[in-house]
Amino acid sequence: MLAMVMAMSAGITRGADNPGMPAGEGASVAATELTPESLGMPRTSIGFINDRIIRLFNGRGAISIRDKSVTGLQDPVFPPIEVRDYHFQLALREQESNVLIQDVVPDVYEHMVRTFEGPHPLGLNFQTPGAPFVMLVQQARWQPASYFRSGTFHKQFNGHWVSFGIETHTLASAEADEIYLEVRIKNREAQPLVLT
Repeated sequence: MLAMVMAMSAGITRGADNPGMPAGEGASVAATELTPESLGMPRTSIGFINDRIIRLFNGRGAISIRDKSVTGLQDPVFPPIEVRDYHFQLALREQESNVLIQDVVPDVYEHMVRTFEGPHPLGLNFQTPGAPFVMLVQQARWQPASYFRSGTFHKQFNGHWVSFGIETHTLASAEADEIYLEVRIKNREAQPLVLT
């Protein structure tokens, strides 16, 4: 498959540069360079066949991205080690309101699909007493070894607004058996935001 992608992206040279084509048939068509950026695509362009797995790989191993999540990772594979049913996501506690903000939309969604019960994942911050407060993914972009996501949280607790944007960059290392997750949080309020 990769060989086919590489062959398709190599381009064609026509005219004097290619003896198989008639002269004067047009100028040379430059080859398209095959890079992670050229292979990348927005999450909305990715179609799934029968599972919801988005995979990052970089020669040594791989990790799956939890769909509908801002920080979630699952099922790392670094041969000969493969850890099935491993899930990771961040949970942040806002200090002033003492509110736990979780990244569990995939768990709530999977439960709803399996059992047809429970709250709708996109309404968690507005319905169902006792449901978790969650950050929501807004955009995502895949490249073979990295995944960029942006998300949001915006909610008022007892007159105190907790509002932030979150960006994550996940990278599968080509040099070691490790995954790098960079998290950037931008406070949208004038008051300091303290998350633990």
